[in-house]
Amino acid sequence: MRTLAQGVPLHTPVVVKDWVLALDNMSGKTGRLIAFNSGLTKLTPIAEGVPIGGFSIVEESPVALYLTRYSADLGTGQLRAQLLTTGDDLPVSDGVGDFEETLWPKPGVLYSVPSGARQGLWFAAAR
Repeated sequence: MRTLAQGVPLHTPVVVKDWVLALDNMSGKTGRLIAFNSGLTKLTPIAEGVPIGGFSIVEESPVALYLTRYSADLGTGQLRAQLLTTGDDLPVSDGVGDFEETLWPKPGVLYSVPSGARQGLWFAAAR
């Protein structure tokens, strides 16, 4: 038995196909998002400032969706997507409160912006 990560909060890591996502190095309500390959041999740091429950893996492809730069006061952060196999990382939107992968009306992510000029429910199609 070996330790894979330190400072892990009480939460369930996300496991999909060949990937595991989890938080470590917690500081207040956020931590560092990390990914492991299926053999648990390679730890890849993805982002800091990610809240508990603020991440998932797209079922159809190895893409991590996550909130970073999270403000506990506002309950929002920047939604980003990272292709786990290459590390390519793209911003989706700022000011996001919650998000969910969806297959309808086509594959992508449905997310909410709870306040400000962009307040509403938004959809970003997968590319």
